[in-house]
Amino acid sequence: MKSWVLFIFISPRKSYRVAPYGTSPFFAPPFFFHYLSCRIYDGRSMKRNLILILVVFYIFNSSSMLAGTDQDDHNTLANTKFPVPIKEIIAQFSLVNKNPNSFFIGLDQNTIVPPENNKKYFKPLWNITKFNLLIWAFDRYVLKGSWTNISFQSVSDNIKTGLTWDYDDFGTNHFGHAYHGAMYHSISRSQGMSFLESSLYTFLGSLTWEFLWESEYPGKNDHYFSTFGGIHLGEALYRMANLVSYENATGFGRTLGKAFKFFVNPIVSITGSSGENLDSGRFSKDHYYDFKLPLGAYHSSDDQFIMLIATRFQYKDVFQNDSSKIRPYDWFSFDARIGISEQGFRDPEVSTYGILFGKKFRNGCAGLFGLFDYINSHLAEQMSAVGFGPGFATSSSSESDLFLNTSGILSFVFGSSSATIAYSEPNFEKEGNEPYHFGPGILGKVKFELGKKGLGSLYTGFSQYWVHATLVDANEFMSVISLDLNYDMSERSQISLGYDYYLRNGRLEDQRLTRSKNAVRAMYVLNF
Repeated sequence: MKSWVLFIFISPRKSYRVAPYGTSPFFAPPFFFHYLSCRIYDGRSMKRNLILILVVFYIFNSSSMLAGTDQDDHNTLANTKFPVPIKEIIAQFSLVNKNPNSFFIGLDQNTIVPPENNKKYFKPLWNITKFNLLIWAFDRYVLKGSWTNISFQSVSDNIKTGLTWDYDDFGTNHFGHAYHGAMYHSISRSQGMSFLESSLYTFLGSLTWEFLWESEYPGKNDHYFSTFGGIHLGEALYRMANLVSYENATGFGRTLGKAFKFFVNPIVSITGSSGENLDSGRFSKDHYYDFKLPLGAYHSSDDQFIMLIATRFQYKDVFQNDSSKIRPYDWFSFDARIGISEQGFRDPEVSTYGILFGKKFRNGCAGLFGLFDYINSHLAEQMSAVGFGPGFATSSSSESDLFLNTSGILSFVFGSSSATIAYSEPNFEKEGNEPYHFGPGILGKVKFELGKKGLGSLYTGFSQYWVHATLVDANEFMSVISLDLNYDMSERSQISLGYDYYLRNGRLEDQRLTRSKNAVRAMYVLNF
């Protein structure tokens, strides 16, 4: 079920290389997952590893360690400690007519959202501290990481030294830290904090990790990706997890719903949602989104055949809300995919961007957008970006069932890129792996989909990356073009044929080098 099932708790200091073309984005968590990640991605039996995941999920899902509250086995709204009038309303509007053996994506109209209580601003900080403690303790006493040898002296040295460059591997610094920050953001949102308040907690969580929980000097690039990457990725995962409902499901349907929600966002699954981002105290409103789950394979120009799991998600509340007010991430796009080969999981790509504030217009919105991008594949090599910039999104349809969806962003970013032209020091990545550049740059994206309901659609996307290296006179450029032809087999399924083209242009002082790769895709697409 997409790369959801691969998003697990992360320790931002440990990663494991699983393929000759990059580092897997699956890192270590508190307790079980850190050890599990070592076992899953070493090319051993995938069937055995999936069983391990399910066992660990069952054990971990029974815990409400981070929530700080007691949760019963069913985790239902009716069993939460609400005032008596709210409980009576819940009983009156119970969902007994629903299929008891299924879960669904999307909040039900009859689900009651609890009224927002007085915010306890210390609680998110306390839970973030516990979260950091769990990760540090596992790395310290199980994995024996040298960077975990902290003391009052190491904290003092970190404060005196301040933020410096961190030279860890690409996956750890640009996905691991961003996902760690996303968990900070989710903890705060689940405790009832607003988007802006949760952003502050993400900043503080990252800052305390860098200065207090590592004996190595704090990394300014780590802090940037943990904070801003965590905000963008965290809000997207938080909202998507809140679309998964299994309150009235039983048996396997309930287990499947819990598993799906857990892998979308473990924090939301364990702690639950405060309902802060909904209509507090009233029936939950509809949420509008497009969710596609492509499954298939691709064949690349270097003659590699790889199975592929992907997702394409758009959250569209901004188009249906009558209010002129736009809240952060009322519209966002989330795309991810992961390849599967004999070596295990490989070639991860994650991209999300959404509106932070702006204005609505007919069939669309425009304003300031936030962005997070991570690519680590044999086709595109390595590229990451986190930033802000102007953007837009539109969605329109006609009475003849024609529809048109467009979106785009032009963002100033800080990011990293693999080196097109080989060179020695100075560079990032000093642990014997491939060197990469880090620095400021610009990223532009445009997406376009035109189609007819019941027939299919034509989708195209274009991305242009530029990263300017900070340690050497180098610039990296990458263009990505995607084209998809989708045919509707039914309301819930499609057949999709796709083509991806990657063009790289590297410049190092007076040297120039250009190379390209491409791939064709054949996918079966599930629509939700």
